[in-house]
Amino acid sequence: MTADAPALPALRTVAAAPVIAGWLLAATAIDLFVTRLASRMTIFMPKDPALAGAASAVGRLAAFADALVPVLAVALLVALIAGAGSGGLAYRIGLAATAGVAAAGVMAVAVPPSPWVGLATDVLVMAALAVFAGPLLPGARRLGPGGAAVLALAGAAGLAALARLVESLGALPGGGGLPFVETGLRGAGEVLFVLGAATAGWAGLRLARRAGIMPRWVVGAGVVVAALLLAATALAPSMTGMILTWSLGLSGGLPAVVYAAGGGLAVAGLLSLAGPRREAAVGLGTVLLAGNALSASGLLLAGLLGIAVAARGVRD
Repeated sequence: MTADAPALPALRTVAAAPVIAGWLLAATAIDLFVTRLASRMTIFMPKDPALAGAASAVGRLAAFADALVPVLAVALLVALIAGAGSGGLAYRIGLAATAGVAAAGVMAVAVPPSPWVGLATDVLVMAALAVFAGPLLPGARRLGPGGAAVLALAGAAGLAALARLVESLGALPGGGGLPFVETGLRGAGEVLFVLGAATAGWAGLRLARRAGIMPRWVVGAGVVVAALLLAATALAPSMTGMILTWSLGLSGGLPAVVYAAGGGLAVAGLLSLAGPRREAAVGLGTVLLAGNALSASGLLLAGLLGIAVAARGVRD
């Protein structure tokens, strides 16, 4: 993946961390398909008493997943902090910034909304991203696609945080909104997010091909996802756009083939990557499932930790 990236502490330095990271990936997947998709799609269900039980069950599972993601994210953060002794000062600062993001998420629930809290959160997010992904930059010319995917996804998260920061500055007393700047930052971030998804997939497929371990079903899964995205966009473009926004924070403004290629490559590649580079696959998968520029604090924390895990997973 990236042979020349600076050494970072391995996830296995804390025995529980790999397990918690896997649980966080699973919880984020449940949150995507149940909380952000199925629960919202129930509004289109017929108001039939026979379906009320199913809708209620979906709602309960969605609430459970919504609560589980931040709990597991905090647990993973604690495990990473416990094993941060070998990671150097900068890495520990990154984890401290991530802890600040977690604390800000709690404050957002406990106290009335404040632009100052949002501003501080986004500054901490950008600081943590710089620490986690920054060590990959010195060898950027020789980076493998896995490292490039981490950088692209970190860049997307950074641009989303910067857009929110501009929005928070505009909400301060005497501040003025800059909607065109926010829109531009979010648009550039979306491009990087989709590019990161495609590059992550390319990394997995490339590694699997070199190792001669690429199952046909993995490629088939990617093709199916790409075909479904293309078909959905062709048959119901407005609904597909809403689903992309609800589930992943994507605007739907890019060509359909771009989303289809990114989604198909990501599914096939990350499934291929799961065996030889589990840590990278878990981290990248968590980032992609958490979505782009979504405001939920649990997903923000999960995505940030996904970058931290993936950045270490691609260093080998």
